[in-house]
Amino acid sequence: MSAKENLKLIDEFARAYGPVKAALEEISLEAMSYVPDEPVDAWSINDHLVHLLDADMMLWYRARVAVAEPDSTIPVWQETRWKERLRYEMMDGRTCLNLAESVRAAMADGFRPMAEADWSTYAIIHPVRGRMLLTDVLVLYRDHAATHLSYIERNLAAYVSG
Repeated sequence: MSAKENLKLIDEFARAYGPVKAALEEISLEAMSYVPDEPVDAWSINDHLVHLLDADMMLWYRARVAVAEPDSTIPVWQETRWKERLRYEMMDGRTCLNLAESVRAAMADGFRPMAEADWSTYAIIHPVRGRMLLTDVLVLYRDHAATHLSYIERNLAAYVSG
């Protein structure tokens, strides 16, 4: 990717939580903790927000390893175990989302000066996905916000209609 494409990706990645934050305006605590009746393990909106912080902390590590120690194998994490064992329901999801947004801003600030470098050398080895370039990782996590936004919107619709 060119420096211009790298900068565009970095900016999209850094702004990915904007729509999530917009969807949370004026949501009650009851709506935040509502778990819809879904056939597969449904999470509350609050759980999704806490998860986003944990995911971005994993990303912090993965992205930095991709640059500092290219082609290192990274650990896989069991997000359902994290949710259950770390009691996401006891945490403040909005605070977690704000922290995740700050983590992304810090990562973006670190990546912008490297935009002109050859990013084809920045990679991790994921035990399930295989070799992933830094750009692949950033795209995955950029889109991760939109994936969870769809769950948040689903939960809000179920809450309102239920």
